[in-house]
Amino acid sequence: MDLTVAREELLEQLLEDISLTGLLEKCARLLGSPLRFTFHGGPEGFMVTEDYPIADVIRSRIETSRQAGGTDDSFRILMEQFEREHGGTPFAVSPETPALARRLLCVVRANGQLLGLLILPEHRRPLEEIDRPLMALCARCIGFRMLQSVRDSTTLAAQQGMHMLLSFRGATYDDFIGVTGSAALPRSGTYRLMVLRRQDSDESQRVGVLGAQIARLLSTEWYTFQKQEAVVLFDEGHAVAPVRRQIDQLLEIGGACACLSPVFRDLMDAAVWHRRMARLPSFLQAAPGTLTFYEDWLDWGLFGEAKLEPGQLEAFLPRDIMAIRDHDREHGTQYLRTLSAYINSGGRRNQTAVALGTHLNTVNYRLQKMEELFGLDLHAPAATFRILFGIRLMEYLDSRT
Repeated sequence: MDLTVAREELLEQLLEDISLTGLLEKCARLLGSPLRFTFHGGPEGFMVTEDYPIADVIRSRIETSRQAGGTDDSFRILMEQFEREHGGTPFAVSPETPALARRLLCVVRANGQLLGLLILPEHRRPLEEIDRPLMALCARCIGFRMLQSVRDSTTLAAQQGMHMLLSFRGATYDDFIGVTGSAALPRSGTYRLMVLRRQDSDESQRVGVLGAQIARLLSTEWYTFQKQEAVVLFDEGHAVAPVRRQIDQLLEIGGACACLSPVFRDLMDAAVWHRRMARLPSFLQAAPGTLTFYEDWLDWGLFGEAKLEPGQLEAFLPRDIMAIRDHDREHGTQYLRTLSAYINSGGRRNQTAVALGTHLNTVNYRLQKMEELFGLDLHAPAATFRILFGIRLMEYLDSRT
């Protein structure tokens, strides 16, 4: 079967919040074979087809180990060995007991943990005809679905509630309560949103796993994902700062970037902040592993909310800032870059030199030349604000081109 088509079908099932059993049945149909899933916690498994009872190779191995004087840890040790040697790639096992046919096994893992095994019997077809990439894809989807299965009813309500908050502009709080019932969040609170994105659509399920991991770090079950984006809603009481390092590590490993909203107090404003972050150029262009704070880009957000074309926004640029930009382009100078570093350092010239990687005398010379050429007053507070506004607006316009 075409892997792209299978991926879309499985992703559609995940987005519909299909049960774990239903997902296994879907995987069995895609693979065209009976399928058994064995949990990490023990040999108990269940068939997703009823017409072909099979002996469980893992149960057989545990029994063999016990007879040889082994312990109940044999299953855990065996799975850890599978994880080390094979990862998520399907592989064949020939049990010691001749009566048992070979099995094709695939490790299911998520959140850095081993969750279980997919066991595909050799049944009327040789192992060589089994679609191994498809089986590996099924294992990844099952791993993600297991993350969603924790306290399933609450998570389901959270998924439905998040979908309503983010997707229906006319939704009221009463509508929200009707969907989520007793799991509803209070309308007034101290809420924040975190939006996660991945550029690689071929691995879109990873952003869902990241959303689940970060939701757990922030002690919330309110998250959802679709295609390349995941959104986590949490209370400000669960601050980001204590878990910032873990979040940065997850983003780097997962190849995703994230944006964090300011605090908002009306739950129904979640959709507004979601749309604002989704349009923020600095977030859309952020490198993988980056956490962007919307508060650091409020001016960019306001520029976007103005809904003006770049040419219309450029009319708000201060004339002296435009003159400095044009001078840099014509003469190859670095006046604007120096001015930006000077303003961002709070007017501290030593820090400006460090930020630019140049000598203090060079900074002094450039600032003096800008005062002479363009009439800048670098000591007046109003002038400082105007310069900073012009530089930020120019950076925003550059990001749009």
